[in-house]
Amino acid sequence: MQVKFVTKRKPSEDGEIRCVLWQVSNGYVLARINDAGIYRMDWSLTPSDNLDTSAMLGTQQATELLQQLLAGTADLVAYGTDFQCAVWREVAKIPYAQTCSYAAIARSLGIRSARAVGGAVGKNPLYVVIPCHRVISSDGSLGGYGWGLEHKQALLNCEARGKNWFVL
Repeated sequence: MQVKFVTKRKPSEDGEIRCVLWQVSNGYVLARINDAGIYRMDWSLTPSDNLDTSAMLGTQQATELLQQLLAGTADLVAYGTDFQCAVWREVAKIPYAQTCSYAAIARSLGIRSARAVGGAVGKNPLYVVIPCHRVISSDGSLGGYGWGLEHKQALLNCEARGKNWFVL
């Protein structure tokens, strides 16, 4: 899957914002889309009560977009600072079912601060597509995860078994 990394621009500058909610095996994924592509994906255990239903894609469009996402052909855009985009590019290189430490990513970028890398990883706009769940602490512990360490471990376990996390 190819992600276009964009700095110095906001999602609203790339057209009308729409969204789609997909139920997956372990909860729900809310994707936000503009004319450039999917620019944000968030996970939750339950669907959000504060969704703007007027911005929701129709069922056929949502199904087509999900098929594109699973086939690796969906347009994906990550908006962030230069530093965030540099970190996300490194995270996107981590192979399926493998992990990398925050410190190793910092070294690959020529910086010393694993904490700064962790901050950028924590702002990842594309849940699982930019696989921030594969970034762990140098001591092998999970580190942090915006959707909870239990969910991070579940994603890593799913990948270790060769399963697709995005099963309906």
